[in-house]
Amino acid sequence: MSVNYEPITEALFNALLDKEVAADQELYSLCLQAKQDLDKKKPENLVYTKLSKNLSWYLMVHEYKMPKSATAVAQAIQKVEQTYRGQAATALMLGNAFFAGLPH
Repeated sequence: MSVNYEPITEALFNALLDKEVAADQELYSLCLQAKQDLDKKKPENLVYTKLSKNLSWYLMVHEYKMPKSATAVAQAIQKVEQTYRGQAATALMLGNAFFAGLPH
């Protein structure tokens, strides 16, 4: 399954350019770390899944308040994260199913 990461990357870059995000050191650091990981050619699905988790935590800690540009990043990431987690869960289930059939 091929995922188009361009809209997510564009949303991330827009968030990094947002003055509201830049004023919040914690939020800016989360977004900047994701950009740096992408620049290092780390797998996009892993980078965005990690960022999604971090943004979710940020939202909880900050009483569900976040600048609109950062919210746009979180929304754009949701589908990628769900796809990645689904693939990981499927791989684990198949691995367990095949392992269970092997003699111990």
